[in-house]
Amino acid sequence: MAMAVQKLFPNAKVTIGPWIDNGFYYDFDMEPLTDKDLKKIKKEMDRIIRRNLPLVREEVSREEAQKRIEALNEPYKLEILNSIKEEPITIYHIGEEWWDLCAGPHVESTGKINRKAVELESVAGAYWRGNENNQMLQRIYGTAWENEDQLKAYIHFKEEAKRRDHRRLGQDLDLFSIQDDAHIFCLEDQIRDEIRGVLDLTEQILGQFGFRGYEINLSTRPEKSVGNDDIWEKATIALKEALDDKGWEYKVDEGGGAFYGPKIDLKIEDALGRKWQCSTVQVDFNLPERFDITYVDSNTEKKRPIMIHRAVLGSLERFFGVLIEHYAGDFPLWLAPTQARILPVTDNELQYCKEVASEMKSRGFRVEVCHGERLPKLIRNAETQKVPLMAVVGPKEVQGRTLTIRSRHNEEIGTMSVDEFIGRLQLAVANKSSL
Repeated sequence: MAMAVQKLFPNAKVTIGPWIDNGFYYDFDMEPLTDKDLKKIKKEMDRIIRRNLPLVREEVSREEAQKRIEALNEPYKLEILNSIKEEPITIYHIGEEWWDLCAGPHVESTGKINRKAVELESVAGAYWRGNENNQMLQRIYGTAWENEDQLKAYIHFKEEAKRRDHRRLGQDLDLFSIQDDAHIFCLEDQIRDEIRGVLDLTEQILGQFGFRGYEINLSTRPEKSVGNDDIWEKATIALKEALDDKGWEYKVDEGGGAFYGPKIDLKIEDALGRKWQCSTVQVDFNLPERFDITYVDSNTEKKRPIMIHRAVLGSLERFFGVLIEHYAGDFPLWLAPTQARILPVTDNELQYCKEVASEMKSRGFRVEVCHGERLPKLIRNAETQKVPLMAVVGPKEVQGRTLTIRSRHNEEIGTMSVDEFIGRLQLAVANKSSL
């Protein structure tokens, strides 16, 4: 494949090309590739296979290998050569036209490869040596098998995995949402106000869930970073001023910031006084540069904006875990997964219970009807499962079109009409209080 790429794109520089599970890849320093380019490369690979060129192993000294690589002007290969400790250096030739550093072994000739069982799958970006400070390369993924049937089976497997991908299905079926991040673009002199707005939002949302105490860290510029001294100083001062505006105490973590900008981390305190890292707000100097994002200022000149990344809850899975432990599963009425459970004394009251549940669901409440057990067992189950409210329905309640309400803490609240119960529920949920 690398031979085909360099034949079609003479300026492409080769790097590494290892085998991986179910295939291989090769990285090139070159212009971005398209799917159309992959088809051209595959066509050239077919020509090379049909020519049945011999693959010949050669052992040379380190000096000779360096001389040949320098003659080809292949800087990445030179870096790879310098990392090889063993000698002699092994080279594999494809005919007399192309060669590469490789330990081998390989087939005797290109004709031994079944060209109908080879496929180029995709192209992606990859940093040299996996370091984002290095050059972005073009990575071509491919796969090769002994025969066409094996290739077809592999392609079918990939298509089936794609069809079943929970990320696609979850979105298509509206099963879940997992995004808590947001990105704000602003001017340098707007950083303070935007950060303060994020802190206000964070305080409001965390307060809704019952979290009041925070441990706050302001992390400053690390040893290795992007951006100049001036912008780092301005951003760090803006973060400090935003925290001071809130009147919050905080610790300064010198050098603890990300390479792309300073940040504020909030740890929330649960009912046991434990601290959990959740919220974060970060200034990012890197991405606007990397994506070449600009705006036109009042002088019609292009300028680079500042990006602020914020996550109010952080990892949603972690936040849910903290929330469950904070309340010990005993969620307040507004937050409980099931807010009320309607319990008939006998199945004779079941139809009325279903009518009440339907009316409450239409008003936006999370309710369910449970039956099939004796009433004491139904009540115990609701208490064990920490359902905030139970509405008990017997013959009297059916006759009077009422409900007898009790809380999960074995507190009798009283008998009331369905409309009164719904009204009190609406008020309690709106005020985030109990009934």
